[in-house]
Amino acid sequence: MAATAEIVLLAVALGLDSFRVSLGLGAAGLARGVEVRLACSFALCDAVALAVGVTLGRTLASLAGMWADGLGPLVLAAYALYVLWLARGASADAVTARWVVLGLPLMLSFDNFVVGGTLGGLRISLLATTLLVGFASGSLALAGLALGRRAVQSLRVRPELAGAALLLAASALSLYSGA
Repeated sequence: MAATAEIVLLAVALGLDSFRVSLGLGAAGLARGVEVRLACSFALCDAVALAVGVTLGRTLASLAGMWADGLGPLVLAAYALYVLWLARGASADAVTARWVVLGLPLMLSFDNFVVGGTLGGLRISLLATTLLVGFASGSLALAGLALGRRAVQSLRVRPELAGAALLLAASALSLYSGA
């Protein structure tokens, strides 16, 4: 029972980065179809990264963790700057939507890979843990997207600027906390 509660808490903790980033993306005004694909992508990338980490074990995950800690926040900051550039009147196209839907979740799933490496020696159900992490990440991403969209509507600010500001804040928070 205690192990189950710990796995649930771990799944929620690993999904919080999906929530944090999705707040900014929801505020940026993504189309609903892109939002659903994004949440599914967060779920899939986080679940697969955890499973690969568990499978490959601690050694490879710890090596990746040394350089990957700063990669996700930097990619997020770069995307926030791109959103600001788009807010100046440039046009976004399908390439941007594809990059957001796959690129951000992929880059931000490295922490799940590293955590998976630390779980490799434990006796956990890989399938159940992977599904739970994916579900938590996707659900938290959907919640963040909805909350970000609602906040912009309530505050009546330009969605692109609010989204970029939230993404930059999430990036800075990730860099500061080492997540």
